[in-house]
Amino acid sequence: MLHVYNNTLFDSTKRIFATGLGFEPRYADSESAVLPLDDPVKFGLILSDILIDYQLVERSFLWYKKAVSRKFLYFYFLLFAVLFVFGGFFTGNRKASKISIVLKPTPTVTQVTKEISLLKVTKVIDGDTIKVLINNKEETVRLIGIDTPEVVDPRIPVQCFGIEASNKAKEVLQSRMVILESDAASGNLDQYNRLLRYVFLEDGTNFNKLMIEEGYAHEYTYKENQYKYRNEFIEKEKETRENKRGLWADNACLYNKYYGGQN
Repeated sequence: MLHVYNNTLFDSTKRIFATGLGFEPRYADSESAVLPLDDPVKFGLILSDILIDYQLVERSFLWYKKAVSRKFLYFYFLLFAVLFVFGGFFTGNRKASKISIVLKPTPTVTQVTKEISLLKVTKVIDGDTIKVLINNKEETVRLIGIDTPEVVDPRIPVQCFGIEASNKAKEVLQSRMVILESDAASGNLDQYNRLLRYVFLEDGTNFNKLMIEEGYAHEYTYKENQYKYRNEFIEKEKETRENKRGLWADNACLYNKYYGGQN
């Protein structure tokens, strides 16, 4: 509310607006009335009746217009701030959801899993079968992708180079720590309920491949199973044969034959 001095209505009004517009007041009147600044309509009607100085009227309305413009400026600023905050919130949520989807792993059928923990070999049965301690339980492990001459199968006699293969496995693996690697293409267990695994030494050597490379085993594919290292094993056997190492040597046995069967 704004007080208006009533001694001279014209001069009093000029005093009020001159003060509001930043001029030094030129009148010092004692009595006053009230102008409703909080009601723009009433304010305008009263003002039009009492002001006859055109310049002052013009500047007065410019002052009022500036005040209104400031109000709208504050309003738009607040509106923009609200939209910015809420817009950023929802956009951020959308980005977060996209990231969470991308990070979800996609399982594959041919997944190969390497058991990182070192496991102790408790017994070597023959060149391609061992026993390993897993979670305080002894498990039988059949090596994937290789076959060695038989030495323990009661149905058949000891085969040529079988003892040598068994001794080699004992030399390298007995009481040693190894890492096992499974292959979904081969499955987890064979028909005798043995774990099917690749065996790795602590230095990273693939023991299955080593047995083929040194001529103690040949590559073995069970029922056309396309296991992970099949191509490597086939190439390594070809190389070993050509170099006549191990059981492929001319004087290893009176004859060499395919030992067939996953036993």
